[in-house]
Amino acid sequence: MPNGGLNLWLKGTAWKLKKVSAMSASSSTDKKKRKTVILSPAQHRGMEVVSLVFDKDAQLIERMKTLSGVAWSQSKKFWYIEAANFRLNRVFEAFRGLAWLDYSALRNAKRRDTAPSDALKAPLPELTAGSAVHLQNFERWLRHKRYSASTIKTYTGALQSFLRWLGDKPPEAVVGDDVVDYVNRHPLPNRLSFSFQNQVINALKLFYGQVLHSRLDVGTLERPIREHKLPNVLSMKEIKSLLNAPTNRKHRTMLSLIYACGLRRSELLNLKIRDVDAERRYCPKKCVK
Repeated sequence: MPNGGLNLWLKGTAWKLKKVSAMSASSSTDKKKRKTVILSPAQHRGMEVVSLVFDKDAQLIERMKTLSGVAWSQSKKFWYIEAANFRLNRVFEAFRGLAWLDYSALRNAKRRDTAPSDALKAPLPELTAGSAVHLQNFERWLRHKRYSASTIKTYTGALQSFLRWLGDKPPEAVVGDDVVDYVNRHPLPNRLSFSFQNQVINALKLFYGQVLHSRLDVGTLERPIREHKLPNVLSMKEIKSLLNAPTNRKHRTMLSLIYACGLRRSELLNLKIRDVDAERRYCPKKCVK
């Protein structure tokens, strides 16, 4: 393929696919006739479900019945699948060639669930003058040890959170129970992440062990138990369905490159023609991490 064609595929802003078509486009006339299935989070009989709503259509109903775990709610007048058993890929495959899938409500709901609520954010007091001096000394020590800028920002932010929580209590008087109390009263109620809690422990170990040299035994500061999450592995059929989803040639190429090379979005957008070896179909500079 000419370089200009590949450049056209890779050029553009961040790729955001708000509605993924579950069918291949045949003509502009066919597009007007396409049906839409709207997916939304819902509650039914006390459980979390995903509702599937569409205008009454015999073909859509027949396809719906092929999905595993799908049921009809007579009271709410919609089809639904339990959230724990819901797989978007399977729904996408079921309606391929027949309807659009609008799952924007699911994406918005996920953002709301993962963002801490303002009502849960307990306000922390301002740093005391003494704690501010300790924080500056800690930052100076990190710079002296040649920590990266991002690590310095992370550790000083974590330590600042703890020092602010202490209020008027001098950092020198802190014991192990204070750290446990902090975790139970700030990160956990505010739904702060596992990684944030781990960063706080890292910062406290360095601050009390290397900078303050206090009576706090840093060896007793325990890290949170590591999260163990099973990977969501897609089947070959599901992967093929995802890669074939975009009808736009440029979008399909971008998606294929991300999958084949393990690229981040920014790496894809910054990819240049010179980074691609067209003869060997290989991009050695960007595709190896």
